[in-house]
Amino acid sequence: MSKPDNFHGSSAAIFGFAFAVFAVLMVLAHSFAALEQRLNPNLDSFYDLVVFTIWACILLLTPALCFHVFSRSDASNNYWRAFWTFGYLALLVHLYWAIAGSCGGSIDAIYNLDDARKLHSGCIVEHPSPDFFLAGWWGLDVILAWVLSDNIKWVRVQRGAVHLLAFAMFFGAFVLADKAGISARLLGILMAIIVVTCFVIRLVISDNDPKSLLMVLYVKFFRFLNLLVIWHKLPTFLAVANLGALREVLRAKNLHNTSDIPVTVRGSSRPMVPPLA
Repeated sequence: MSKPDNFHGSSAAIFGFAFAVFAVLMVLAHSFAALEQRLNPNLDSFYDLVVFTIWACILLLTPALCFHVFSRSDASNNYWRAFWTFGYLALLVHLYWAIAGSCGGSIDAIYNLDDARKLHSGCIVEHPSPDFFLAGWWGLDVILAWVLSDNIKWVRVQRGAVHLLAFAMFFGAFVLADKAGISARLLGILMAIIVVTCFVIRLVISDNDPKSLLMVLYVKFFRFLNLLVIWHKLPTFLAVANLGALREVLRAKNLHNTSDIPVTVRGSSRPMVPPLA
């Protein structure tokens, strides 16, 4: 595709759809939590709320990650913005039940200071600092998504980084964590399969976005490498990849195609040469 991927629909309709999905997931999470607590009572009455709300969060995060994969800096992506926003709200609901509920709002219990968890046995937050870091960065990016244009390079780069961090942390919590159950592992694996599939499809069918985190790292890596070894002296595979990075630089500077540049002086451009039969 030579044109940016566009996801059609009015902003209000897209936002309303994402809100409806969020509302349904929250109702289901709280309903299943209440049912589970009644069928299998837990000493911590907030435990099931903590579990089911983070499940709701990953179900909203997964489409947000995919929509971000297909997003471009030169085209709006309202589906990504809506699901990214409501995924963050679901994360806040999860953190509320974990902090205010299971941990009783005690910072000492959250960080397990002075054996404070003896008073809050249900407080089982294992890595509070990374969780708070992700929540803060995710929240900042949600604000940036609504107040700043998406074609600013540093915004795109940090956005790619926070999406990568969210993917890694949720995959670790749902799949790699020892305490993760079978259902949680399946949700994490499903997220990984869907997101990786979206990424592969994007690489196959779409032009790269020069302002994305992937392209910035790709180009900067070979720029640094070329300071040490010029591209044509690299092994064949690396040399071909290096040429790809050079191509991205030329594309970013519009040195591959001038047909889209507006003509300021009428009659100064020559007609297109017809292709040979």
